[in-house]
Amino acid sequence: MGEYNHLDFIEWIDTLKDDHNMPDRIITSSLNLLFTDVANSWYRQRKREVGNQPWSFWREEMMTQFTTDTWKRDVKAAMKEEVLDLEGDDSAAMWVTRQEKRIRATERSVDRESMIKKLLSLPDHDIAYKFKTAMSPTGGITEIINHLNDLKAVIKTKKSRTEKERLNRQSAYHKKSFKANNDKSTPKVEKRTIGKHE
Repeated sequence: MGEYNHLDFIEWIDTLKDDHNMPDRIITSSLNLLFTDVANSWYRQRKREVGNQPWSFWREEMMTQFTTDTWKRDVKAAMKEEVLDLEGDDSAAMWVTRQEKRIRATERSVDRESMIKKLLSLPDHDIAYKFKTAMSPTGGITEIINHLNDLKAVIKTKKSRTEKERLNRQSAYHKKSFKANNDKSTPKVEKRTIGKHE
């Protein structure tokens, strides 16, 4: 089911149920069509064992079946491996959203304060320290994204300025080198006075 597809699926069904006041019988009668591959085989087998059940039952069954220790370990590994490239074109909002989703996937009852602490611990120590000093006590996910975007802008500006300075130095060096080479290659003509003989 992928990195956290079963959680996306559950969230999608919960949203449909809430937004459209969808009854359980419609949801549960559609599960056989919505599940694919391994999930479909698991569902059909489990349904033969337990019969018709409400969505709340299937929701918990999916969590038990697919939120395994191996799955959690893989999600945590992906969380640590994905580093936001502050100098690249990565979207800070997308990175924070993916990381937030991974944290929620592995720790279902995480509160806002713990979530913020975990997100702040993901970047390297210098960046994490800057965040902790810049964040307001009531700051949230949006504030983290804004700080990351600000930091990316500063780094991009510095990088642009550094590149411009390097090009200017390189240009000055080439001009100086060109002038020195021209001075060496220009033949020196002795001045002679016409008509004077010794």
